[in-house]
Amino acid sequence: MGLMSDYLFGLPADKGSWWAKALYTVMPIGNCLGGKRAGRGKVDSLVLHWKACGYTIAYIGAAVCVALSLFQDRELT
Repeated sequence: MGLMSDYLFGLPADKGSWWAKALYTVMPIGNCLGGKRAGRGKVDSLVLHWKACGYTIAYIGAAVCVALSLFQDRELT
């Protein structure tokens, strides 16, 4: 999804769609060397590394929250 985020959410976000802006914000950067968000030119690899770590932590946290909500009332015996 990160590679297609410019096409799927970037164009509608530029036209003013609120849902596209929200999804475009949370999507990971797919093409770090030439996407709309990364810009054209020198890319700071340390910044991209920390952004990737942040996305990883956020997605793992979201998956754990969904799992906890699904299995909160179940007995696993």
